[in-house]
Amino acid sequence: MFKKLVPLAVLPFIFLSACNQSSNDVLAVVNGQPITSSEVDTAAKTRLLKIESQIFDIKKDTLEDLIDDKLVEADAKAKGKSVEDTLKDIESQVQPTTEAEAKRLYEMQKNRFEGKKFEDVKDTIVRYLDGQKSKMALNSYVRQLRKNAQIQINMSRPRIEVSVDDDPSKGPKNAPITLIEFSEFQCPYCKRARPTIDRILKEYDGKVHYVFRDFPLGFHQNAKGAANAANCAGDQGKYWEFNEELWNIQRQLSDSNYIKIAEKLQLNMDDFKKCSSSGKYFDEIDKDQNDGLNVGVTGTPAYFINGVFLSGARPFSAFKEVIDAELNK
Repeated sequence: MFKKLVPLAVLPFIFLSACNQSSNDVLAVVNGQPITSSEVDTAAKTRLLKIESQIFDIKKDTLEDLIDDKLVEADAKAKGKSVEDTLKDIESQVQPTTEAEAKRLYEMQKNRFEGKKFEDVKDTIVRYLDGQKSKMALNSYVRQLRKNAQIQINMSRPRIEVSVDDDPSKGPKNAPITLIEFSEFQCPYCKRARPTIDRILKEYDGKVHYVFRDFPLGFHQNAKGAANAANCAGDQGKYWEFNEELWNIQRQLSDSNYIKIAEKLQLNMDDFKKCSSSGKYFDEIDKDQNDGLNVGVTGTPAYFINGVFLSGARPFSAFKEVIDAELNK
């Protein structure tokens, strides 16, 4: 915090400078046939979508650091002190870590110290806890400055038009927030994201239309079959129940286990087996995947919140930032 991230701030400039070509510029000639900048931009569009989102995140993080810097500088000036002395004053209010606190952490995470005695690691633990306390104090200080300041951020996130298709969904279709997830049942990061999605749907009840689109990765051999089985359960109104059961058996995805889930959910077994064995939804799954590829999805999970791209198993706070900004428009 409060450091100048010049290299990151310069990155978008470098990127844009490298791409500063007229659409009619000829970038290559192959056997007399020109390839223009416009053709390259069109062909590279899919890969650039994700990069544009990453560039925004870098610029946004840098902007937040600069805002913090300005708030601290203004506060220090108002107190007639330097920034360095102001920050030292904040840190000086932090109570030093006691031996009891250090011992408590040692006992809680004893297995991480590889059999070392408390006396051997006490100083390391104390330094760690002191650092954490200082960080918390500085964060609290800046949050208070932000609370009392008038801050207007004019950056706009890049948006991508993504279809909800006719895929399984939760929440009202006319909700102010549309959250589309491209995911697959064999991906450990997708499973890790389930509590976050559940929390979003709970805390923003009625405000989010959540759509699950299939994006089975090629190296996950059971992902496409699992997606097909879930959609077959959907024919009988049990898509989300089947979806949840698949996460529970992520390491044992197989046709025989899909049948066990179907029996547990009391599905019509003849209809389910016929649907599952025929690969009824394989074409639909392929369409989901192609749609994902066309909007920059290269891995799972990938999310679009009203067209704003979030890649990977992100924390709840990352979703909250975007959702709150959309709701406050």
